[in-house]
Amino acid sequence: MATLRARAASLAWGCLRRVPAGLLGASAPQLAMLAAMSLASSLGRGQVAALYYAERLLELPLGLVGVCLGMASLPTLSRLAAVRDFSLFSVQLGTALRLTLLLSLPAAAGLWAVGPRLVEGLLRHGAFGDSAAYETALALRAYLPGLPAFAVNRSLLAACNALGEARRTAASAVWAVAATLAVGAALVHSLSGSLGVMAPALAVSLGLWLQCGFLLYVLRSGLKRNFLHASAGWTCLPAAGAVARQLAAAAVTGLSAWQLLEMLRGRGVWLELALAILGGAASWLACLLIMRDGDALTAARAMVYRLRGRPHKQ
Repeated sequence: MATLRARAASLAWGCLRRVPAGLLGASAPQLAMLAAMSLASSLGRGQVAALYYAERLLELPLGLVGVCLGMASLPTLSRLAAVRDFSLFSVQLGTALRLTLLLSLPAAAGLWAVGPRLVEGLLRHGAFGDSAAYETALALRAYLPGLPAFAVNRSLLAACNALGEARRTAASAVWAVAATLAVGAALVHSLSGSLGVMAPALAVSLGLWLQCGFLLYVLRSGLKRNFLHASAGWTCLPAAGAVARQLAAAAVTGLSAWQLLEMLRGRGVWLELALAILGGAASWLACLLIMRDGDALTAARAMVYRLRGRPHKQ
């Protein structure tokens, strides 16, 4: 009994020692956005508020896609790493990354299309005038290139932590914040007027993609040590064909939603947004099905079986 207690205490303290590094790695987006706020404070009146409200509008797709998929994949990846089944570990991570891109890319494209109208409907009231709404929409669009990176990083952080790479994930956060400050400082002097609000947001997007690249390097080196093959670390990456289909479908999503907004102009902001979002989502799904995307076909078959009240057959 004493041996079991000592072992449990040792495991508990081991977990606690990894908490600070793990928290630092996971908090990279928030730290990068705080760095962006500090840069925006020197731009003039209203810039910090524009970044703040734009960040709030990003939280729904980030929470639904990035955080949920990252949390869902962590238990499976941790179990596979514990039993050293790194072949299946790589397959599961590849599935998580593919599904994350499948959902985050159209979310970014859709927000690009409907973002300005959404800002207008939600925020353009009272003292929040046309200029404030315009700057918030610009900040939102500047944040959007980093949305897929934010979502992908959740799964990559889960995989790196499952491999015991907490310290190196913390280093990735430091690099992301440093890149945000450096690039943001350069862009602040390059963009003038209302466009200046885009500088900190673009810097955050670049910083998150830098963290993504760093985490992929950490993951590759960790998997290479376990597989003992130089190329094994890249087996977790989604296939190029799947990513190309997802990019094409995301582009169709954004263009369809934007076109619907233009066609429905003057019908009321919420009716325009509802129809544009529904139309963009329908175009995204139709595009994936036409291109015979495997994930979309699997989801469509599962939906058909569910509607018919029969269990889905793989």
